Amino acid sequence: NIYGSVVDASGSPVVDVVVSATSGTFVQYDTTGADGLYQFQKLPAQQYSVKAFKVGFAGDPLEHIVSLWTGNTFSDVDFKLNEALVAEIKIQGPENVSNSTTHVFE
Repeated sequence: NIYGSVVDASGSPVVDVVVSATSGTFVQYDTTGADGLYQFQKLPAQQYSVKAFKVGFAGDPLEHIVSLWTGNTFSDVDFKLNEALVAEIKIQGPENVSNSTTHVFE
């Protein structure tokens, strides 16, 4: 069994984070609830890559490697997600571009 939590920079739970446990071609998913918790129960004994993902967030760590053996339980496979920074893009064009004309694209 693998259990853990996902919190933000302030320590608050993050809801709707998709967490995956992958070993070779085997993949299982869970989604965090309002408490930020996820769980994988009755996984086959193998080594797993556990990752957490949510659009607009970056993880720290990005991945945990867990070696799960028969009867093992890992209960502190935790992630901290930080809001991803937004970049500002400035578009420059030729000086003869008019801002007074409106174009409708369909």
